[in-house]
Amino acid sequence: MKTTNKIIQLVKQVIFAGLIAFSLFSCDNDDSTIPNDDNQNQELGLIGIRSTNMPSGNSCNIWDLIKSPAMVFPIFDIYNTATVVDDIGLEYLGQTTMSYQSSAYDRVNKKYAVSTSERVIVYNAETNSIEVIHEDADGIMAMEFIDGVLYVKKANNIHTMALVTGTLSTELATISSSGIPSNMAFNGDNIHFIQKGRLYTFNTDTNVLSQVAVTSENVVYNGVEYHLGYIYAAKRYVGATEDDFVRIDVGTGAEEILFSLGGSYSKDYSRISSALDYTTTIYYLASSNGHSTDQHIVTTINISDAVPTPSSDTTTDNKYVFGLQLKD
Repeated sequence: MKTTNKIIQLVKQVIFAGLIAFSLFSCDNDDSTIPNDDNQNQELGLIGIRSTNMPSGNSCNIWDLIKSPAMVFPIFDIYNTATVVDDIGLEYLGQTTMSYQSSAYDRVNKKYAVSTSERVIVYNAETNSIEVIHEDADGIMAMEFIDGVLYVKKANNIHTMALVTGTLSTELATISSSGIPSNMAFNGDNIHFIQKGRLYTFNTDTNVLSQVAVTSENVVYNGVEYHLGYIYAAKRYVGATEDDFVRIDVGTGAEEILFSLGGSYSKDYSRISSALDYTTTIYYLASSNGHSTDQHIVTTINISDAVPTPSSDTTTDNKYVFGLQLKD
């Protein structure tokens, strides 16, 4: 009888072990649990703002919030294929906006924030609606989301900004030199931006701001994006007709010029927008020259290539476009 019981127990153990093994094997091979890069790429797209009237002096007051379909490499024309989401009436935002605009996208809560340096607009990408427009936001020229929290640079200070009320926190850090900053890019808990010949790194856990020298003060950087220890950006020289696309080591500030952007980037009054597709490492640079010839240029660059090369697409009759962000 004892022998029979032992055999039964042994059989039960074998069956139980087999069920566990089958379950584990089934989970490991369940296609629904394996990320599909193609599906992820199909969900990615771009979001931005486009003017519908030609700038005149410092007035360009009608803007369309636009969302793109899935991105296609190498050429992606957000402006001819995008869907208009909403009209926003903003007054007296011409050259000022073109020089100082900034934006950020919150992957956690699917919120898009864009600043004209005079006000901040918060848009819900899930409900396709404008949530709030903060009128008193003078001087905000760089912003970035970290874990659902919006960090902004106003004047020479870094704050967090409440999305519902627009209230700024007390100063979390102060930048030592004045000047127009680049946009902000993030790496985990760190925010990176460039201002007045310095690459700044702000740690959102400790509120510590560090810096390294990058180049002379007579240079402005735009389109800052972070990837694997490097900053990629468009480097604008004062008085020059062409800009360079550069790669900067975030630890040392050492800079490498990858190529000249040349005719693929029109300067005008435009502060360029950029986005980095983190699944394909495709960098998107968007530039308008709406005040002069009403053209818009989208340049795509695969920064993972051994020798990155630009591919550009020019469109017309788009007035001015800014606030480019990757949405997912």
